Amino acid sequence: MKLTILGSSSATPYLDRHPSSQVLNVNDQLYLIDCGEGTLFRLNNFRIKKNKIKAIFISHLHGDHYYGLMGLLTTMSMHEKSDELIIVSPPRLKDIIDLQCEISKTVIRFPIRYIETSMEYSEVYKDSNITVHTVPLCHKIDTCGFIFDKNFPTKRILKEKIEELKLSPHEVSQIISQGFSVKDGQNVTIECISEDNVTKKTYAYLTDTRVDDSYQIYIQNLDLLYHESTFLHADIKRAEETKHSTAKEAAEVAKAVAPKKLLIGHFSARYIDLMPLLHEAQNIFPNTELAIEGLTFEF
Repeated sequence: MKLTILGSSSATPYLDRHPSSQVLNVNDQLYLIDCGEGTLFRLNNFRIKKNKIKAIFISHLHGDHYYGLMGLLTTMSMHEKSDELIIVSPPRLKDIIDLQCEISKTVIRFPIRYIETSMEYSEVYKDSNITVHTVPLCHKIDTCGFIFDKNFPTKRILKEKIEELKLSPHEVSQIISQGFSVKDGQNVTIECISEDNVTKKTYAYLTDTRVDDSYQIYIQNLDLLYHESTFLHADIKRAEETKHSTAKEAAEVAKAVAPKKLLIGHFSARYIDLMPLLHEAQNIFPNTELAIEGLTFEF
């Protein structure tokens, strides 16, 4: 799984920071998460193929999270996309897209299937790659985060089988790398020393929200957590007024739920230098990074 940051700014774009958007790559299938203004240009800049996007997930209907969608859809149509696109979003987004198409006499020449979210934890999307659940957040309008789960089939090596067959470390290494090794004239295969296992990879995208205990139960055992960090904690009053979070609060959430890594983003344009936000978070949760545009995180 690979996550590429396309936009990490809050409502006001600033210099080289654009509104929220990310791309999750799972087995070369692309999933777009939010689509703020400039998403199309960022896809082009980072040479990400638009027509390979299988589904789009919109967290809520504030403009900095979906104003780039109409331009993206029409461009995909002009580039002769033909397969179905799924859009997971709050109710009424379809009405907005349909109205824009009607007024501008625009025809989108590929099928779109809309899946509406609701303010509850529920499975909203599933394909052969991933399962996606919504997580209700605490913002000024209905807003959902998304949890992306991927199950990877693996093999678990059984120590007791290695001891039973009296295999050396070199022989075990051969079996793992080549699938078999010869022991006393007999082939010993990977199936002889292992059992089927499933490794789960999980990413949670939690955008615009006040920190709230209610969603933390759903984000345990994550490989990667993105939590909005619009403000420094010195601006906590502004965060409370606008129903956003501070970098300190995001790190406190991470400390409570213990992901392997925390990404912070959705930065206010008032901060030219983002390092104070990073340091504020790292003081509480050391394995924190900034969601800088263009960076890709593999997990």
